[in-house]
Amino acid sequence: GMITRFASKTDFDVAGRKVTTNTSTRYESGTENDLALNARVEVEGSLDAAGLLLVAAKIEFRKGGGAGIAGKVVTVVGTMSGTSVIAGKVEFADED
Repeated sequence: GMITRFASKTDFDVAGRKVTTNTSTRYESGTENDLALNARVEVEGSLDAAGLLLVAAKIEFRKGGGAGIAGKVVTVVGTMSGTSVIAGKVEFADED
């Protein structure tokens, strides 16, 4: 998704989800210096003990304008133009 809030390289949000990095975070197709507001990234990691902060194990910088969607389907409440409601929330991930 897009970096929607950027305070620092260790304090930013991706699509509204709080993210942090550490010395173990790996970067693909860019470096920590490429982290910035509106940058397109894919973040993999684990949630902290409180379940509120995503600790990034890997950040991949994404180029291009394509989009994909991923998530566990809980209930499909309807479709419209090929879209579905997934787990009550639609999340987009940019793709090359």
